[in-house]
Amino acid sequence: MNATRSIAPVKASGLRQLTFSLLRYWPVFLLCSLTALALLWQLGKSSLLSWDEAIYAQVSKEMVQSGNWLTPHWQYKPWFHKPPLLMWLTAIFFSLFGISEFWSRAASAFSGIGVIVTTYLVGKFVYDTGVGFSAAVVLLTSVYFVEYARFGTIDIMLTLFTLLAVYAYLRLGQGSQRWWYIIFSSCALAVMAKGTAGVIAPAAIGLALLLDRRLAAALRSRHFWQGLLLAFAIVAPWHIIMYMQHGQRFLSEYLGFHVIARATRALEGHTGGRFYYIVKLQNEFSPWFYLVPFVLASSINENIKGRARSRLLLLVTVLVFALYTSVQTKLDWYILPLCPALAILVAAMLVHAIKSSKSIEFSGLVVAACAVALIAPVKIVLAFGCLGLLVVILCLATKKLAYQPAAVVMCAFLVVVGLNTLRPIYRRGEEPVARLARIAGSTNPGDREPLIVFLKSEPPASYSHPAALFYSNRPILLARNMEDVASFTKDHQIKRIITDKEDLESLSMNYEVHVEAESKPDIYATIKLNSDR
Repeated sequence: MNATRSIAPVKASGLRQLTFSLLRYWPVFLLCSLTALALLWQLGKSSLLSWDEAIYAQVSKEMVQSGNWLTPHWQYKPWFHKPPLLMWLTAIFFSLFGISEFWSRAASAFSGIGVIVTTYLVGKFVYDTGVGFSAAVVLLTSVYFVEYARFGTIDIMLTLFTLLAVYAYLRLGQGSQRWWYIIFSSCALAVMAKGTAGVIAPAAIGLALLLDRRLAAALRSRHFWQGLLLAFAIVAPWHIIMYMQHGQRFLSEYLGFHVIARATRALEGHTGGRFYYIVKLQNEFSPWFYLVPFVLASSINENIKGRARSRLLLLVTVLVFALYTSVQTKLDWYILPLCPALAILVAAMLVHAIKSSKSIEFSGLVVAACAVALIAPVKIVLAFGCLGLLVVILCLATKKLAYQPAAVVMCAFLVVVGLNTLRPIYRRGEEPVARLARIAGSTNPGDREPLIVFLKSEPPASYSHPAALFYSNRPILLARNMEDVASFTKDHQIKRIITDKEDLESLSMNYEVHVEAESKPDIYATIKLNSDR
């Protein structure tokens, strides 16, 4: 009886603690649930794209198959394009759950969940809970973020570690010096994810230390130096081992080609002018892009007046944009690390616009909403136009100018437009080359005969090469013209080929062709050079 009485208060206390935790952390739980739904739902539905997720998936698969987890391999040859952190995680998933599209993308998607939660934490710390939650919503309704979080590449993971370092630095100003360990370990993991791109956070934090006049104090902290040692312990071993095993080849490919060459000249046709990333943000960060001029003006004005709370966020945004605008090789996903900082600044503007009708933020919201209305789907514009008209009628009826409801309607309009831009992401299916390569791989899978890929239509043949390799599990012979096909088939043996259907007639002139499968506009066939050739 006494035991029963003693247990009851314990249960009640535990229930109160659980209730308190749920009430305190409900935004985190809600955001995790919404983000998991957005990023994990049908994650494995579409086939892997050749650049770059099929490459990273193939490297991870070869780690599992070969048992060599130190030296990354692609086509069973050493591959030093990127550090191995993403591939290690993906290889672990492959080992535990099997090789699939879902687990090829899981590390990026889980990193995306981390980005959303950390964005909320940074926004809450710098401003308040409302800004933090709104910033997460801005990111979740941005096709730029959602698309690449569901894409099996490195950049969302880089974004996560960059943002974690930023959050730890912000906490450092009002907390324990032990935050240096989080700062340095996050920076180190960013380097292990994407090499020199991981310097974004250290560069931004270094500038912040100078502007905040905290550099001397940081250098006097033993936690700073111990954190630096921790970062070295994370980054150095793999790089040292690779140099010891592969020498100059590692340095030439890892640094020479993929850092120096990319920075100084446009590689692989990835060119773009000074406004390349502005156009990218306009297309992919819409509708929030139309608030950016007002966001930057507001943040700069705030810092000029001595309120430096948004300084680090502004530094990250400007630094990432300026760095990759100056880099000669342009790729769409390079500036992803600025998105969380920009989302927080956008959210701060929206919250302020709702609170004050006589601010630059409210004016910016009105201008942005009008601009978006010109390009948004007509049904959405009409629906929110009617809602806005209802607000005006209510204001006239009550003889009160209610700016706050109008601001809320405009914010809701932008959210719905953002959600609408996400729809195409979930409609993607299996690409023709992936389907045909899978069929080629399932036919006598043990013979390891090469698969010829000859695709003259857009995208070029080299674009389809990594996906064909991943799905066929066969060596790939890349043919750019009929002469290449002839050189691969001159032994008069039966060969497997993926090619454009329109080339079937020209192939039939010199080859015995048997079409095994078709996925428009391509076919998978076996060919054999005619005996009279």
